[in-house]
Amino acid sequence: MKEVPKVAVPWLLVLLGLPFAVQATPRALDADDPIAHSCYFCTADEMRQTALGLGNGVHYVYDIDLPYITGYTVETSSGTPVATRFDAEDWVERQFLSLVEHYRPGEGVEQTLLDVKLYAPGSDHGLRAGEGQFIKGHHLSALHPRQSEANETVLRFLQRHGGFGFLDTSDSDGRLLQLQVIRERGYPVAALLAFEHNWAIHAIYHFDYASRRWSFVEAYDIDSSRIQHSAADFVRYEFGSRYEYSSFDRWFADAFAERAGWAGVPLIGTMPPPSSYKNITFTCTQPTGTPECAISAK
Repeated sequence: MKEVPKVAVPWLLVLLGLPFAVQATPRALDADDPIAHSCYFCTADEMRQTALGLGNGVHYVYDIDLPYITGYTVETSSGTPVATRFDAEDWVERQFLSLVEHYRPGEGVEQTLLDVKLYAPGSDHGLRAGEGQFIKGHHLSALHPRQSEANETVLRFLQRHGGFGFLDTSDSDGRLLQLQVIRERGYPVAALLAFEHNWAIHAIYHFDYASRRWSFVEAYDIDSSRIQHSAADFVRYEFGSRYEYSSFDRWFADAFAERAGWAGVPLIGTMPPPSSYKNITFTCTQPTGTPECAISAK
């Protein structure tokens, strides 16, 4: 039986973002990743036929219903292709089961991380009470002057996080199992980070197999609206956009006003004092082609 090609990846350099060479010519880090091919509700013979259809080489075939994955070595003998089955390695099976667990039909792979608490840039690391000490979508807005620091903190958190079973390379020589359906249809492998204790306050990051890196996609505010990254984002619809914050969410209302200021979006009206405990609504329109947001409180 042929062995799956192996490559040793210097993970410390990956985490530090330093350059390194796997071989003389540049290549993607996923060049040696095995690909798992689907065979839904298949018999053993149908799985073997799937492997034969892939040509010579080492192939993995799975049935997501069971779920079950197995390997085949396909070789041509006397002009006839022959598929020899072998048990999938432990690391292949472990990554596969994790991928299946977090697979969302038509969407890709998404794992949710709950109650994520990461200190925001400029915070005093827990010595001060208040909403602003932990990273939220506000800190990940492109409008925030320290967005790059906040994003880097999240990226390092994701790289160090040991909870992604489908990214566990502790015994795979750096290889990651990939599902062919993910590659063919361009589905993402995503992490949803729910900040602190609230599902509404979350950010989404996508993992890239070729670079072995995460990247920021989007962040959401406590009212489930997308965080603004430019002046245009404050008015997402022709008829305008409405953002509502309860009296208990005053920090988020103030953060919205701060983003508007950074974007140069005028606020029409006056923010009520925090002691008033009023609900605040921002109604954003662009009557003259330039976004502006009217403040109302009750």
